[in-house]
Amino acid sequence: MSSPESNDDAWRWPAFLLWLVLLTVGMFPETFYFALRRAGDVTTQSALVNSPFLLYWGLVAFVSTFVYGACRTDEASSAPVARARAFTAAVVAMMAFLPVQMESLPQYFQVMPLEQRNTLLTVAAVKFLAWLYLFGLLLRYYLGDGRVFHRLPSLLPSVWGKADTEPEGPVDRA
Repeated sequence: MSSPESNDDAWRWPAFLLWLVLLTVGMFPETFYFALRRAGDVTTQSALVNSPFLLYWGLVAFVSTFVYGACRTDEASSAPVARARAFTAAVVAMMAFLPVQMESLPQYFQVMPLEQRNTLLTVAAVKFLAWLYLFGLLLRYYLGDGRVFHRLPSLLPSVWGKADTEPEGPVDRA
């Protein structure tokens, strides 16, 4: 989870391609989940999990753990600041990986009650924008900006204004 240092890093682009696969799964979680069930010939009665939310929460946890590790690289951020940034990334990932059927977007325009149509379209737009933001963060990270997650704003006011390199414990000021 260390930041990429040079363009010669052999694992940089394969890792980014794996992220693209995970982001694609996150964009269409229900479709991917049911395609896997069909490919494995798993019936509803014999499935251990009958919901794509396990996939959803797994992707959210993976993104937040990755951001935490990227922020803690070389002790660049204190643990509370890194946790706050991981929490922010988790919130963005929760919006980006919502199990909204994006492939049904054309049908959303045909929903008759205007309020329901606007709600569906707003949720789909928020999902897409959060997904695009997450994609942009990861693209910048793998293009060589190892501190992209250090500049991620925190949603938690308890760490606002704290520097990246603040010590974790009490400071001896004697």
